[in-house]
Amino acid sequence: MLKNLKGMLNKSASEKGELSDRDKEISAFDKISDNWNLENIQEYVRGQNSSYPLTDIGMASILGRFNNRRKDDAKFASGQRREFETTDRVERTKKGLDVVISIATQSSLSSETIPLLVQFIEVYVDVIQDLDKKLSQTYEHKIKNAYKTAEMNALAKSQFKKKLDIKYNT
Repeated sequence: MLKNLKGMLNKSASEKGELSDRDKEISAFDKISDNWNLENIQEYVRGQNSSYPLTDIGMASILGRFNNRRKDDAKFASGQRREFETTDRVERTKKGLDVVISIATQSSLSSETIPLLVQFIEVYVDVIQDLDKKLSQTYEHKIKNAYKTAEMNALAKSQFKKKLDIKYNT
């Protein structure tokens, strides 16, 4: 079911050697949030961090961190572990997945950040399915619905922008 989400997104990004302004902003936010633990990230996503208001750049930074950060750990065959693993405490994994669901359902999420949601699902499909086996909750279903919500919000924003452009000839 989660693997089918990969084909649901039309990826049309051009690959250039230079960083865009958005990538520079994300990199700057990475430096701010680099030492945040999961509780700090959760506070940020809930809008409870008075120093840093919730933005699309911040959400993209957090998803990028979850998708790409690896820590050295000899317990794993690769010698590295992801942010979440099937061997983690259930509470920690649930908290991380809840953060991602919260990000996906934010109205301020842009269409540029949605591919990071797809990447998260691809990277953590085993963790999501393992958690669903351990619990009666269905995170696979929750994440799929959150992804659909993100796409609908992005489409609605795009259509609204298009109407404004037509109305005001911009």
